[in-house]
Amino acid sequence: MAKRDSKEGKRMVLEPMALLQGVILAQFLWLLTSIVLAIIVYFSSWQASHGLLALLARLAALGGGIVAGAKCSERAWLHGVFLGILVFLIFSLVGYGEPLFVAWPWWKAMLKMMLVAMIGGITGGLFST
Repeated sequence: MAKRDSKEGKRMVLEPMALLQGVILAQFLWLLTSIVLAIIVYFSSWQASHGLLALLARLAALGGGIVAGAKCSERAWLHGVFLGILVFLIFSLVGYGEPLFVAWPWWKAMLKMMLVAMIGGITGGLFST
């Protein structure tokens, strides 16, 4: 029978630094795209649609998931899921004008964000060193 390492059972499932780096990148991407969209809307008559804003938020979560997946040593998909939850909660607190956790569309949007961030985590895990 193989002897188990004593530290094996004590390891954390999630790596907080990988999540933090992913969340910071997602917030930076979200801020950058918001500034670019604000400049475009200011100088033109075009208005951004809700679908475009949701797509840009999901792309920011995808980028954060890729970074979190690349920075973690294992379970990149789980890092992506938790990153999706964190980023969606932050985005919701900043930009959602209705009560949280109440409406089905809010939960559906969070599940979509989790799925996109999980795909980013898996993709980042493939590129991890």
